[in-house]
Amino acid sequence: MKRELRVLFPLIFVILLMFLVGCSSGAMDRPPVTTETETDPGLADLPSTQFPIPLPTEPPPTPPPGPYPTSTPPGTEGPLLPTPTAFVEERFIELEWPPDMRLGDSDIVRLSLIPSEDGYTPQLEFDEHELDLDVAKIPYQVGFEAFAIARMNAVGLDFSPRGDQQQRLLEGQVLNWRWSIAPENAGRHRLSLQLRIRWEPLGEGNTEEVNIWDSGIEVQVTAPLGIGAPQARMLGVVGLLVGGAMALPLAEFATRRRLERARASKVRRLKPNLDLELDVAPGAYVSNEEKILLQALYHRYDRVTVETRYSSGYSGARTLLVQPSRKDGRTDAYAIVKIGSAREIQSEYSNYESFVRHTLPPITGRVQGPPVLVSGEPDAALEYTFVGMPGVIPKSLKDFVLNSEVGESKLLIEKGLFNTFGTGWWLQRVPYTFRSGIEYDRLLPVHVVLEAATEKRTRRTLTGKLSELDGLVPGDLVRLEGSFVAEVRPRRNTATLSWSNIGLTPAVRVRFQNTPPEAFIERARVRNAYGRVVFTRESLLQNEVTKAFPDLNLTGPKLNIWNRMVDNPLPHLKEILEKRVRGTQSIIHGDLNLENVLVGPGDLVWLIDFASTREGHTLFDFARLEAELTTQVVSEIFVRSDYGPERMFTLFDALEFGRAPEDQALHQAYGLLDATRQMARRLLFDNENEDEFIISLYLAYLGTLKFSNLDELPFAPMPKALAFGAAAYLITKYLHSK
Repeated sequence: MKRELRVLFPLIFVILLMFLVGCSSGAMDRPPVTTETETDPGLADLPSTQFPIPLPTEPPPTPPPGPYPTSTPPGTEGPLLPTPTAFVEERFIELEWPPDMRLGDSDIVRLSLIPSEDGYTPQLEFDEHELDLDVAKIPYQVGFEAFAIARMNAVGLDFSPRGDQQQRLLEGQVLNWRWSIAPENAGRHRLSLQLRIRWEPLGEGNTEEVNIWDSGIEVQVTAPLGIGAPQARMLGVVGLLVGGAMALPLAEFATRRRLERARASKVRRLKPNLDLELDVAPGAYVSNEEKILLQALYHRYDRVTVETRYSSGYSGARTLLVQPSRKDGRTDAYAIVKIGSAREIQSEYSNYESFVRHTLPPITGRVQGPPVLVSGEPDAALEYTFVGMPGVIPKSLKDFVLNSEVGESKLLIEKGLFNTFGTGWWLQRVPYTFRSGIEYDRLLPVHVVLEAATEKRTRRTLTGKLSELDGLVPGDLVRLEGSFVAEVRPRRNTATLSWSNIGLTPAVRVRFQNTPPEAFIERARVRNAYGRVVFTRESLLQNEVTKAFPDLNLTGPKLNIWNRMVDNPLPHLKEILEKRVRGTQSIIHGDLNLENVLVGPGDLVWLIDFASTREGHTLFDFARLEAELTTQVVSEIFVRSDYGPERMFTLFDALEFGRAPEDQALHQAYGLLDATRQMARRLLFDNENEDEFIISLYLAYLGTLKFSNLDELPFAPMPKALAFGAAAYLITKYLHSK
């Protein structure tokens, strides 16, 4: 009897608990918010003198003159920032909303504007909600009083308050807006939110206003069996008694996923410890900007030793191997520090949380907390654990294969790389049919390069459709309408503008060159921008090919390359990008270059740089890896052996027929590329048809032509000669197999 009671009491307790949970769902019928806006409770009662607006001690720097387009919201005119500017405050914009509702329920949408000076951890007010985090820069103007204005619009939902909700904006003050929403019918409902800043003059002057942020969200409203929430709750009591045991795991899973998304948005804004000393090993230089970030990342330490420096990808990111030391002389374990633009580092951390943290084995490098930012610095830092032994510096994959026997290199690629990461990533694939441009357009140069222009007699307007690029030539004057700023690179003085994907076509990308960083703000909408075409994608690729083949006529359908007639790969690019491919989809690294694969003691392999990690075409990583091996390693092997680039066709013939060359140098190059292709063949959708991989390789090889770092190698232009020769070989094979 005691045994039966021991089992029965917990069961009764669980059923009662589930019953109470079901009844408490009535709390979702929250009353409408009575106050239109509210400030943070901890700050609402503070006098305004707690947040003085500092005046500049010296005039702000004047942007260099130039006819640069202005980031402006739709429906507004004039410059984005009125002048003069006293200072700019960076803030987080936090949006919380219910992704799912039941007909008859009500819920809350919250928008917060939060200072980022001391860092911030996103917080959900309700566990069942979604949370999104964005960053905005708020300028405070001399002689103006600032107000933040939020507004919500929705269709099919009753919401309050309506109209503009205005609050006074003071430095360091948290602002919150909340709206109650109640669906009028079932289905998918869209809401749009907007946040504006208004500057009202303290004396004479004009009121100015600008939109700093807008976003759209979706709420899915369900009405089970066509009934509303009260009836659904009555039926839910019965359902809880029957299926309560199944609900707990599902609720736990949903909560965990929401917490993961919130965690992926976290950042740490720290102040640098200016007393921290850096010991930099020979050849491992550290810039002033990198020093500041290291002083912030290790602000509790006394000294940091920088052992070596890696080049991580082509985004301009830097990777350092460091060892921090405490004030008492004790040293911590080695660590890998990745430094890059704040946007890229935040994206990398988010991707790590979504695609890496739970899928890769524990033996691989792990991220040690959210990104670290320093106020006023455009870059951020991310710390990885060091996988290795003290005193043994890891090698990049490039260094390893150039200094190892071909058998060791092939084994490392096939076993160390594929077996370590394949189980969690590439082997967990599902069927995937796609247009090749959706996956591979990102590898190619931008569609158009522009110089800013003041003239407004444009030849055409670009609104994001690929068809609008037809016939565009250098010298044309164009107007960009409705684009947004996708990326700003201050060190290169470039800004890339884009549009959202239209249908199943990739987004058009346009780059302004010779542009000061202050001319654009990342993620801002650009109503109108004028520019003169400097390059189209076609002319960019032709210029890069000419560096390797100065006497080659690229206008014909056939080319004579190294005494062999092949098809010209450039005219077929648009056709291949529109090709429908039957393949598979899995988690991919997205930037599997030779510097992002590190090799430690015992040939232990681990990956870094997850800024491009995503769900995509399974063969993407292997096409990227082969193009990297060819341009970075095979080209150096050829130069070491005094071979000309024409040996590339001999190497590709050997790979085509599966016969390893007897020549030592060609045999080494063959082993590396064959190892990559063997992995790719294991992942083909159709083992009898290699077109899936041929198309991927062709686009990956053409994509390497855009990388300027290949021109800086001591054996240039060999890398781009091999890349273009490989693309010509592959397109010829593809066309003649039809």
